[in-house]
Amino acid sequence: VHYSNGSNTPVESPEIKDSLTYHLTGLTPYTNYSIYVTVTNNANVRPRSQPSDVVIIRTLTSPPRTPATPSLVAGEEPTMTTAVFVPPTVDDSNGPIRYVDIIVHRAALGVSSPLPSAVPSNVAPYMEGTVWYVAARYSYTQYEAAVAGSQFTIGNGSVVSTGGVVYTNAPLQPGHSFSVYVRAVGVDDNGEEVSSTGEPLKIVTPEQTSAATGHSESVGVIIGPVIASVICLLTIIAHIVIWRHHKRDHKQQPTSDLPLESKEMTKSSLYDALANSGTIAGGETKSKDENEKATLNAYVTASAVDTAVNCSEYENIPVVESRYKNVGPLYEQVDRVDNS
Repeated sequence: VHYSNGSNTPVESPEIKDSLTYHLTGLTPYTNYSIYVTVTNNANVRPRSQPSDVVIIRTLTSPPRTPATPSLVAGEEPTMTTAVFVPPTVDDSNGPIRYVDIIVHRAALGVSSPLPSAVPSNVAPYMEGTVWYVAARYSYTQYEAAVAGSQFTIGNGSVVSTGGVVYTNAPLQPGHSFSVYVRAVGVDDNGEEVSSTGEPLKIVTPEQTSAATGHSESVGVIIGPVIASVICLLTIIAHIVIWRHHKRDHKQQPTSDLPLESKEMTKSSLYDALANSGTIAGGETKSKDENEKATLNAYVTASAVDTAVNCSEYENIPVVESRYKNVGPLYEQVDRVDNS
């Protein structure tokens, strides 16, 4: 049996006797081979026959070749939130590659959390608090054209959408240890995904500096009093609104006990109303001043009047003279007091 992948001279197998099958070994995945057969007699006297017809076969796909480890860019030290490295090229000679992932594992410094023997197959896009996440996913052609061999900044906040899924290259955290992997994902002859992941690049971000902490504290010192002042101001405004609303409701209370039915009431009809309500004893003869004072005292002392009379509704109620202005409750209820 003679076979060749087209890039080398045909390889000849040992002679095959007493069998109609032969197993070729050492072939390369996802490669076309040309195979033909020659024969000779048992005595090996005659020259070999002419080659048979050539048969071309393709070997099966295999998981992608393992990507190399990414390398940090010389002179580019990690910051508190980013690091710059060079992703490796990815070999697709073992079969078609669907996409390439940049995967991140995060661990706090000083925390004993050994990495698993293999990267989890179900690593998802970044979410707050996740330990494993896919920072970026590229189609194979996009990765080879724009990413492999170029400088890549992990943690710069960039967003990539591949296959309808959004991947966020989230900022790194200060004072943490990170492992960055490159994973190539292919597909076998049955349509199933197969993948290979290279060794990780280790990144340690510096801890937050005291200057940055001091700046945050300074901002807090400034913002704290401002927020307190705003809350205080809003509280005062709320009290004013509630007080005005309460005052308006108080003025709009309907009358109940006194039969004040007309806005055109005269002084005498007011006296009669007070007398009928039991506030002023009917039939007593009083002077003008005594009647005015009695009327005033009735407004102040009688709970029926204090709670029921909305004096602002009656335009012709007699004006109380200023000599009675020391009686406060009446002046709080009456809107039109001309001489006070």
